[in-house]
Amino acid sequence: CEEAYDLRATALAQLNKFDQALAACAPDALRPPPVQLKLRAAWVEAQRGNVSVAVERAKRALAEHPDHLDGWKWLADWHLQLNQLDEAIQAVEHMPRLAPLDPVPLGYLGELKARNQDKVGAKAAFVRAFRLDPDYHFAGFKVFRMQLEARELTEPKQTLDILARGGHNHDTLACAIEHACARQATDEAKELFERLCGDPKASEWSNSTGARAMQQSSRGGVVDR
Repeated sequence: CEEAYDLRATALAQLNKFDQALAACAPDALRPPPVQLKLRAAWVEAQRGNVSVAVERAKRALAEHPDHLDGWKWLADWHLQLNQLDEAIQAVEHMPRLAPLDPVPLGYLGELKARNQDKVGAKAAFVRAFRLDPDYHFAGFKVFRMQLEARELTEPKQTLDILARGGHNHDTLACAIEHACARQATDEAKELFERLCGDPKASEWSNSTGARAMQQSSRGGVVDR
């Protein structure tokens, strides 16, 4: 029954029938409305452009039912729409507890903390996500980048070995070039860059990243060739 009302509210909102959608979120048959319908009402408000109202509705619902994962995700997204980064981070911080085996909430948390100039917190979140799932390459590349920027040498190699454990692709080759240049291993960097240039699947990002690393390490002649 609850799911039917939820689907009805969603469909009505998608037809821009927002008042009817809100009414579907508060049916007489379900008093008081369950948390899913309270949060759906917040979502309806967001769809009609009332993001501030959506935030307040969601906060009230989550205060009563703090174990609703999607509710915290929606609340974080709406805070971001309102340029409320600190509040968005606070919302996302609830998500790893509710999905302890899912690395994505930690990746989201790391991304927001990085935007907030919290490098330590961002790195910790990305490391946790990557340890949780080594196939979550979004977090892995973030960890590699932050380790490299911190001028660590051993740790980026360990991270890169995990990212490329099934064999190098153009993204990991670009990172390997950066790491080799950081270690001043110029012959290794040259060999890796030539491999990257010969990869027909190499993206613009991979090529530019590899080329920039070579140029910054005074190996521009290799790039020019």
